[in-house]
Amino acid sequence: MQIANQSMLNNILELVKSGGELPKDEAFKIGEFLEANNYLNEAITAYLCVLKNCPDLIHLNTKLAVLYHDIGDYESCLTFSKTAIDLGENYPNLWFARGLAFKKLENSDSAVLCFKKALEINDDFLPAYTELASSLHKQARTDKQINEAVNSSYISLKKHLKNHDAYIKSLPSENKIKYSLYKIKHDLEQAKFLMSRGTNSLNIKHFIKFASGLIGNTSRVIDGYIYMSPNEYNNLSGFYTDLIIKDDAYNGKNFLNTSLDWSYYDNEYSKNNNKILIIDDFLSRSTLNELIDFCHFSKIWNQEYKYSYLGTFADRGFSSQTLLKIANELRMNFPNTIGDLDLEEFWAFKYDSKLGKGINVHADFAKINLNFWITPDKYNLDKDSGGMKVYNFSSPKNWEVEDYNQNPDKIYNYLNENNSDSLKIKYKQNRAILFDSTLFHETDNIDFEDSYEGRRVNITFLFGKGLKY
Repeated sequence: MQIANQSMLNNILELVKSGGELPKDEAFKIGEFLEANNYLNEAITAYLCVLKNCPDLIHLNTKLAVLYHDIGDYESCLTFSKTAIDLGENYPNLWFARGLAFKKLENSDSAVLCFKKALEINDDFLPAYTELASSLHKQARTDKQINEAVNSSYISLKKHLKNHDAYIKSLPSENKIKYSLYKIKHDLEQAKFLMSRGTNSLNIKHFIKFASGLIGNTSRVIDGYIYMSPNEYNNLSGFYTDLIIKDDAYNGKNFLNTSLDWSYYDNEYSKNNNKILIIDDFLSRSTLNELIDFCHFSKIWNQEYKYSYLGTFADRGFSSQTLLKIANELRMNFPNTIGDLDLEEFWAFKYDSKLGKGINVHADFAKINLNFWITPDKYNLDKDSGGMKVYNFSSPKNWEVEDYNQNPDKIYNYLNENNSDSLKIKYKQNRAILFDSTLFHETDNIDFEDSYEGRRVNITFLFGKGLKY
């Protein structure tokens, strides 16, 4: 549909918003135009005018299901997606939207079935792998559920690695690809670590040789990035597509420290007005060693952040029997605090204290945050720091995720206006901090040894929901 000017657009919007009768032969085109210009509610109104006369249009029921998901009306998304499916639609994006709607409505079982159906139709549908892994981890309680969740995480990571590799190899040879210096530095350190521990392959050897040359050539580093051609990237490709995951070696039953009085901590958190609890010697020694090895050996550190730190998430490689059984033991040992709350997300971050800094001030959407550190104390060069700060103010309930999680200026202004205080918690290996996840918090100054095993690593579990997300 051709729209001659802004005045015509305004007239169409006014007509749709007022509930006026749309010309039947133009209603669908009007809907398409409004959708293309991001007037989603108005587009829905136009499409409904068409559907009123032709309720069995499969493609229109499909379109409405996806649009209703996009505006956050998940019940309507489920209604129209079911109609489309009953009419014979088998579009993977429809099943994906339906799965996301179920997930938002806290129906993980149905969400899992929908994401699996989307993947049956399209085996290369990357977002469905991510969401499937996320949903499976959220409901993982039994050994069978844990096994399925862990396997889905590794499949998701493998698919994403292959897809990224294929994308770069498809680029014209004259293109320049930029890679973060801190990411290549970390990956080179990991490759050398793997080789020193007996993980020997031509891909690792080739990567070490080429990556060492890149980092050693300072003329190739511009504003913290190294630029290379797609052909040069081929020298890194074999290592970057290898799926290397450290198998669980610890099969014990007690993942948390059994010498601690967990009922004391559960009761203490319940009566602690500030909702901050420090637990030292959190994990059993065997569990701690298992997690250290997992984070050193597993090639899972793919998410890059502004201040030169790397992240890894459960929906893309950061998963293991040990991690999920820690979560289950936390539920068991904190019946009042955590109980049967879903494990909404968990992740780990790894830092390069010589090239960057820690995480900015933010809050998380969850109800309960369990954060713990695993790097040995000997690598911390400043014993009075290296931990975190937790402020005594939570995010306002009406803030959007972009406000409370990604806008440090707004957060600091809010904290200053309220004369907020903070608790500084020093770094200590195997120290856990259990706190209200809606409290603003940030990484304290970090100064750790500049070595692979000396990088500061923290792991975070998020239980339940406390803010809009």
